[in-house]
Amino acid sequence: MPFGQTILDAIDRLKNKYNNGAYNPATNPGGFDQDGHPVNFFPALTDTATVAEGAADKADSANSAAESAAGSAGAAGSARTAAETARDKAQAWASADDGVEVEPGLFSAKVGAAKAKTEADRAQGYAAALNLPPITAADALKYWRVTADGTGTEFVALDTTPSLVRSARTSNTQIVKADQGNLIEITAGTFTQTFASPSDLGDGFFCYVKNGSGDVTIPASDGRNNWIMYPGEMRLFQCDGTTLRSIVLAPFYKEFIASGNFIKPPGYGVFGAILFGGGGGGGKGNGSNLGGQGGRAGSVIIYPSIASSFLASSSGVTVGAAGSGATAVGTSGTAGGGTFVGVLGASGGVGGQTSQAGQSGPDTQGGAESFSSGSGGSYAIGGSASIGQPGSTFGFRGGNSGIAASGEDGTGRSAGGGGTGTGAKGGDGVAGEVRMWGII
Repeated sequence: MPFGQTILDAIDRLKNKYNNGAYNPATNPGGFDQDGHPVNFFPALTDTATVAEGAADKADSANSAAESAAGSAGAAGSARTAAETARDKAQAWASADDGVEVEPGLFSAKVGAAKAKTEADRAQGYAAALNLPPITAADALKYWRVTADGTGTEFVALDTTPSLVRSARTSNTQIVKADQGNLIEITAGTFTQTFASPSDLGDGFFCYVKNGSGDVTIPASDGRNNWIMYPGEMRLFQCDGTTLRSIVLAPFYKEFIASGNFIKPPGYGVFGAILFGGGGGGGKGNGSNLGGQGGRAGSVIIYPSIASSFLASSSGVTVGAAGSGATAVGTSGTAGGGTFVGVLGASGGVGGQTSQAGQSGPDTQGGAESFSSGSGGSYAIGGSASIGQPGSTFGFRGGNSGIAASGEDGTGRSAGGGGTGTGAKGGDGVAGEVRMWGII
């Protein structure tokens, strides 16, 4: 930085004004001789001090500049070192050989490019071996498969239309993994429907099974062995690879017209049932003083809500036998048998008796149940034959009585047979029945 004007003026006076010549205010105002000393000594001294002070400031500035230059030189050296280090690192990132870590666990772009090329070559080799067809935007969301003739491959659109395949049968065909999601409809037949083992079916397997008119035994599911799908029932079967389970989709309805066993199917909390006792047979008069009464109807008992826990896994079913009409003169018909499911029951009807001259048997013998079948008609001496009594909403009519003809048989479940006067025999009652259904 240059000197200030004050210092420059002082230097100029020291160089050009002050001298040892004779002092003359007009011609030599800076002379020291001839009385010039008193005039110029102190100004010259002041100018000398001013220049000396300026020189000292310049010396300090020069020293600071030297120090700054030295610092800059050091910084420049550090920057150069850092630049050389960065240059070497960049060169390593770009071209270090395989196996040389640029940073812990990291390798150069040269190594990455070589590996990428290796993988690309491998993928290209796979693609060539697979003979993949060209892929275009039109192939989006399609899948790749072998052509029908087996000579090539193609991209085909996915069929997302929901489908449910129906497999109808009347005898056992084992349900296997290939039946995944199918409807197995058993249209008829009583048989055992088998399944592949849970391990073969696998986790996630499911299918639907719908039963028609027979009793279909399921060997093992829901923690039960050899239980029965009764008519009308439909279930969803599901496997988790270990256990086969089922869910009831539509309940069963089963009629027992012969004795047997009710095998309680899983999945129900409540069952319903109607039990019909057997109808009694009609009696036979002697044509003189005894007439023949009609057989009484068996009881008809409705059980609208039976808790599943109330029934055993297997409950015996007894269907009440029909009472037989009397064939011997002046004898009673036999009683109908009682009908039972486990401890649930409906009594059979009493057989028709003989009555005194001029008297007839009871006109109605249906019992006190809300729904019942009718009793058989009676014949009274000196009177006329009566018709069988009608049943209520769910019942059946009893058989008509006869005078010289046999009494008629009952016309439906639980009904009594008609009595006779002098016919060959009283009418037969009708056997009982059990009707059961599941409630879901």
